Amino acid sequence: MILLFEFKTGASHAVLENFLINISNEFNVEYFLRYEDKRVLFFILGDEEFLLDFSNKLSIYLPTSIFIDSFSARVVDEVFGEEREIKKCNLFLPFSPKMVEEVLNEHSVHYYNPFIKPSVGVGLKKDNELIFKDKNLTITSKTSSFKEIFEKVAKKLFSGEGVDILTATGKFHVTALGDEKIKDGKYIFMPCDLSLVEKMCVIKSYQSEALASLEKPILRLPINSIFAQKNIILDRFVHIKLADDILLLLLTKELFKLGVEFIKISPNLKQKSTLEYEGVTREPLYLTVLENSTHLILNNSIYTPKESKESLSAFKEPSIRQSARVLKEQNLFNKNVVLLYFSKKHSDEIAFYSEDKGFVDLVKFNLPKDASSIVEAIEKSKTGKRLIENFSNKFSENFNNFKNLNFENHPNSLFTIFGAVGVLFGLGKNIEIGANLVLDKAFVFGGLKGPSIDFKLNDESLRGEFNTTRFFKSIMSYLLAGADLETLSFALIDSLGFFISNFLDRTKDELNSTNLIISGSLFENERVSEVIIRQAKVRHQVSTAYELPLDE
Repeated sequence: MILLFEFKTGASHAVLENFLINISNEFNVEYFLRYEDKRVLFFILGDEEFLLDFSNKLSIYLPTSIFIDSFSARVVDEVFGEEREIKKCNLFLPFSPKMVEEVLNEHSVHYYNPFIKPSVGVGLKKDNELIFKDKNLTITSKTSSFKEIFEKVAKKLFSGEGVDILTATGKFHVTALGDEKIKDGKYIFMPCDLSLVEKMCVIKSYQSEALASLEKPILRLPINSIFAQKNIILDRFVHIKLADDILLLLLTKELFKLGVEFIKISPNLKQKSTLEYEGVTREPLYLTVLENSTHLILNNSIYTPKESKESLSAFKEPSIRQSARVLKEQNLFNKNVVLLYFSKKHSDEIAFYSEDKGFVDLVKFNLPKDASSIVEAIEKSKTGKRLIENFSNKFSENFNNFKNLNFENHPNSLFTIFGAVGVLFGLGKNIEIGANLVLDKAFVFGGLKGPSIDFKLNDESLRGEFNTTRFFKSIMSYLLAGADLETLSFALIDSLGFFISNFLDRTKDELNSTNLIISGSLFENERVSEVIIRQAKVRHQVSTAYELPLDE
């Protein structure tokens, strides 16, 4: 009898395959690994009872992963698919379910050992020494048990003091979350158990699955209304992750026993008490997860193939370079593709690619040298002059801050434009603060629709520039009419989505486009991504980077 486990994945790092091989060898299973399109086919042979038993073991010991898009199992008559050489995994990964089982088993030789050999990938030295230094006290794993060290560190944190701890992603100052007020975006918060996340944050099921995955990413989530009433964390959003190495896992287990629910992690070291060992570190993984479980990598992840990072460097424009990398990763060079690149760091562009035309620039978001030029352009008409007069009288401070903005040192992008809107809203006096607060307000908006903001090009051609005059004129008009800031912030994203939808209808008709690629760091905002993807996928197949970061 042959049982096929089929995994849909676009990953090239072979972490899944190495786990399947490791688990099969652990239980002495006869297996075959094959490939078909973007699917890993894992065949195991045996009688019905054996296959059922192994299926149960696989469900326990195979970690969930953000790179496993779907999974199914069925009985087949024969082995099929393409045979490939499986490359060895040399990544420094977070822990597997098998490792957790071993370190929490009181009868195991690895009980509470943070240096246990990894199931897959590379790990720390097995004969490493864990050292806890606190004032005049030094305890090491050569003289005390690992369990005793973790208990002492947990009690230290429970008392309200902090410890500098070396973790898999760097050295940080760790403290238990207390009642003191916090307004510092540098903190990362870690629940001592997955069940506690909902006590602090608004989180959806697919985000919980991503948090608990093998990769243990960091997500940016909104604080829920109940936790906000405690007035402890003054920011609207927090960065949150689960323990992403065995050391932090064991520490949070001990803290949870003492009643500690969250710890906060800061890069600002105090160097009074330390927990150290001889270790290596990896880059943390920051992620945005969308409603269909699509993951968007926000930084240069360890999972990104080296050749993907280095390829296509001949393109000078970040917009085309990033889009070309995704074209290559998704193997879309034989398609007619619209390329949406919206960034927080570089100038935005809508472009088009086809085999016969190559890369063609379509839309730029060029800004004048300063906001006063926008005001002058609006004032050229009688209605515009009246609008500026009324707006400057009603919102004098906001208007003056806006008029003094200079765009010369900012990229020509929607992020810059949204930043100027934020200044008009009175959310801040500079581009970055204004843009981020506008995006946050759009994210937390609870309604279904906002007013239609003017997203227009200067002419009717597919190739053109964004009309900033009409855009800011409509923003001022709605503010004067009394629209609230959350509604208007969402209206920006909603109107952008309709603009992209209408634009794609035209590229479909005039350029026969079939696919859309989105990239750029503006898409790290979940609301921006979901609105645009929802509008675009009606007539186009939408692709995002799989192993590549959104931006460079």
